[in-house]
Amino acid sequence: MLRLTYPNYAKASLLTPNNLTPSLLLSRDGIPVPTAETDASGNLVIPDNAVIRGVEPDWRAQSVDQKTVNIEREIRPGMILDIGYMNVRGHHNLHSLNINQAPPSTDASNDYQTSRPLYNLYPDLGDVPISVSRASSYYDALTVRFAANVGQDLNVNASYAHGRNFADGNNIDQTNIRQYYGPTQQDIAHIFNAQAHYALPVGRGKTYMSHGSRLVDTLIGGWEYSALLHMRSGVRFDVTSAVGTLNNGQSNRPDRIGNGTLSHPTIDKWFDTSAFVNHLTEGTYGNAGINPLHGDDQIQLDSSLEKTFALVEGTQLEFRIDAFNTFNHPDFGTPDSVVGDGSEVQVSSTSVDNRRLQFSLRFSF
Repeated sequence: MLRLTYPNYAKASLLTPNNLTPSLLLSRDGIPVPTAETDASGNLVIPDNAVIRGVEPDWRAQSVDQKTVNIEREIRPGMILDIGYMNVRGHHNLHSLNINQAPPSTDASNDYQTSRPLYNLYPDLGDVPISVSRASSYYDALTVRFAANVGQDLNVNASYAHGRNFADGNNIDQTNIRQYYGPTQQDIAHIFNAQAHYALPVGRGKTYMSHGSRLVDTLIGGWEYSALLHMRSGVRFDVTSAVGTLNNGQSNRPDRIGNGTLSHPTIDKWFDTSAFVNHLTEGTYGNAGINPLHGDDQIQLDSSLEKTFALVEGTQLEFRIDAFNTFNHPDFGTPDSVVGDGSEVQVSSTSVDNRRLQFSLRFSF
């Protein structure tokens, strides 16, 4: 089978010795088509550093099924509440399967190359990743949406989702795609977004000081405030191990012997290190599931304040201030989570930028 499809894809680099004279001319040399190399007995010769890949013959295109049920009610004119349930299933997701993976061994001195399934036919052949369409993903969520025009000055739109996102395809054992079935890093339990626009009811034509002087109206009248609030619970992160005890060239999962969650995590110690240890039993898999812990919650408010000044007839000047991450709230990234690597549990990044201010003027005529 490898002989018939070899090479499915080949990459060649043709470098000129002086950066001026091309080493390949299509008019002279044509297109260089790679061919299979065989030895004197007609056996396929695997080139050094070659990577042989493939696609399963019964490959199926990925599909996504989505079902939603919503109940919407107008609480009063201009105010709507929508409550729903969302169900999303991903089928035939892309997954990579190594058909030449040696099985685990309890012998630490094992030469796993000789245990590869294709060793007798191709002793120099390493990993053979095959793209398959066998993985699946699952998402379920309760959703809430609220929209309202409160009087003439305030407009609000808010949405909330409480969801779970799981997937398979995290396996080490090439024969068990659901070995470490579990939550994805996008398994965010709570997400809340809100937008608000408020026209201050002050100045000419407004509720307050509608008959004020031109100077007062210029200074305090006609201002508008807009806000975007984003809040979510922490993203999940994985805890991994640098110790491989499978003796077949694969990495392994650690063992989880405790909860790992701290009631008051800090950037110097985000989770309990004693809850995860390297798996030391030769030839067997660690028991720690995928993405077991959560990073920092995220809270960010972006604000805008703007006012339009009417100038001479037909012209106006718009002044705007934008404050991204208005309160400069620090939202931390996920920690280092390799068991026993020295910087384990420490957080060294943030998930949002520092506060940024932006001023703008726009002249229209």
